[in-house]
Amino acid sequence: MKKVILLIAILFVTSNLWAHSPKKLELQYAKGTKELSIKATHKVKDVKKHYISYVLIKLNGEEIKKVEYTEQTSKKSFTAKIPLDAKDGDTIEVTAKCNKLGRKTGTLKIN
Repeated sequence: MKKVILLIAILFVTSNLWAHSPKKLELQYAKGTKELSIKATHKVKDVKKHYISYVLIKLNGEEIKKVEYTEQTSKKSFTAKIPLDAKDGDTIEVTAKCNKLGRKTGTLKIN
């Protein structure tokens, strides 16, 4: 029984070795088009098995949008453009969540 538990533990640990949080999160807001651009540096081998599963967007501390995904846009990074009505003085907070393990949060103050 101890061997079975040990084997399960080893399999669990090794399956998560390739999982990781996004490394960098870049945010830009275009006032003219009212569009939030998100780029998360998140290197993966298979964009359909390991990807950013959702982005959670808060405006001035209030959760306003959660967008879910089933694959990543490239093997090097995840990108998305999301319509968002923000104005000068607003603070946008974005959390990008990996479907395997981890998340990265970034903020942007609109000037």
